[in-house]
Amino acid sequence: MDGATVPIGEPFLTPAGSRLRYPGDRSLGAPAGEVVNCRCTVVRMVLVGTLKGVEQEQIQIGVHVLASSSVLSRSKTKQVFRAINTAGLEGFLREHPLARLDVVRVQVVGGRQINGEYDEQTQELWINARRSERTFAQPFKLGATPTVSALAPTLLAAIQRSLIHELAHHVFSRKIFATPLEGAVIEAAKLGTPLTFRASVGTKEYFAECFAAYTYERDLLQRHDPVGYAMIRKVREELGLP
Repeated sequence: MDGATVPIGEPFLTPAGSRLRYPGDRSLGAPAGEVVNCRCTVVRMVLVGTLKGVEQEQIQIGVHVLASSSVLSRSKTKQVFRAINTAGLEGFLREHPLARLDVVRVQVVGGRQINGEYDEQTQELWINARRSERTFAQPFKLGATPTVSALAPTLLAAIQRSLIHELAHHVFSRKIFATPLEGAVIEAAKLGTPLTFRASVGTKEYFAECFAAYTYERDLLQRHDPVGYAMIRKVREELGLP
């Protein structure tokens, strides 16, 4: 698709089975399933196949997630959950389902705002739908930008990215911890260049941020942290993730 028209200010949902690249404005770029608010009318874009010919699997309660609740509308909740497809984790969750996934509105936790949390013991995950404008649409500053989700252009896109960050903890807990892959992650965390501030806070956070960046900011990750980029590629290959 070249020279497609997108009305000003209307959210645009990127097509399934492809990844969009926009010349010029990096903030408009988005993987399939991410919601983008365009700031221009005509957007020249190139479809780059990522899941070409593969039907995206709908995330199901009782299959990928054993229980779930959401404060968002049904349509917005579906858009948030579509991030699971974007990250290629639907097959993983079919084999290792979350016990619970909740989209909630939490003002503060322990005196500070938290975007989401995963509990390794219960395998429950929650994502915060109440975020200040300071937690998304932020400029990229190597090692200083708080999180990969802070680079998202919209609130909904930031929630999607936080979901993938927390799901990366589920991946680490279920298939990387106490395996040879854990050594590869630890080594990468020592040698790599943290893309965000959060990535510098220990091995698990480094892995989760690299995983989210590989999904949503792959070019940035490859350019600024090739060690982390190579580590995620190795992990995905070993785990059979697309």
